[in-house]
Amino acid sequence: MIRSFQRLWLYIRPFGRDIAVMFLLGLGVTLLSGLVPILVQLLVEVYDRAPTTALLGLAPGWLQDVFPRFFHDREFRAHALPWCFPCVFLLLGAFRFLSYSLQVYNVERIVAAIRMDLVRKILRLNLTFHGS
Repeated sequence: MIRSFQRLWLYIRPFGRDIAVMFLLGLGVTLLSGLVPILVQLLVEVYDRAPTTALLGLAPGWLQDVFPRFFHDREFRAHALPWCFPCVFLLLGAFRFLSYSLQVYNVERIVAAIRMDLVRKILRLNLTFHGS
């Protein structure tokens, strides 16, 4: 298994930067997907007039300093939360599309490189090898 991976690594290594970007986009998809249930829970708590201190308390202090109105003004939160959903899903769709597109593009380039090496190897063989 490791030997096969080492042989494949020769073809993967030239596309390392693209593969790293692909993984970062995948991380963005994961984080944005995890944000959706939190936003739904916040929205339900705001409209039920339930206390949101437990969920908002999970946010780090620097985030509360950057968006003080969102964390301290209930009316603003009630008006701003529904607008967060289209933004999150737009970003989620863009990240997912770019991640999948980059993945398909890189896989095709790696497979093409393997095929070209295979063709070169076959062309170098003796002609009597093909006739037997």
